[in-house]
Amino acid sequence: MIEEERTKTKMILNLIVGGVLSLLLTYFLLSLVPWLLRIILFSLNVLGLLSFDASRTAMLLIISGSAYLPGGFIGGLYAGYKVRENPRLTSLIPGLIGFLSLILVQYASGILNPSEMDMFREIVAPSISILLGSYLGGYTVNWRPGEYVDEG
Repeated sequence: MIEEERTKTKMILNLIVGGVLSLLLTYFLLSLVPWLLRIILFSLNVLGLLSFDASRTAMLLIISGSAYLPGGFIGGLYAGYKVRENPRLTSLIPGLIGFLSLILVQYASGILNPSEMDMFREIVAPSISILLGSYLGGYTVNWRPGEYVDEG
């Protein structure tokens, strides 16, 4: 009985650590990627592209692929490596923890303003990207060698 409680406590602790890793990497990449993108556009002398409305969608896609997905992937990778039980469910939990804590950190630091919030850009797209990255990270660790699909 005590051993079972210890394993549950370790599992919960590892899921929380995976969520914190997801938060830290996502927050770091969110501060780095837009800056690097502006430097690249400036060096190519096309910084004026950011004035168009379509560039906001492009920025969202670039940030989703280079900040939210890797952050969720690392959190899911850690949790999938440490927790072997029920990988499909447990690989989503670090992404959920990372996303919710990212929303709380952004709200506390003043980046996220609920009165002027674009729901898709600030909630839906990041949540889908982080959860997808977390699921892919957890599933990567728990991939079984015999799970190949024969298309022939």
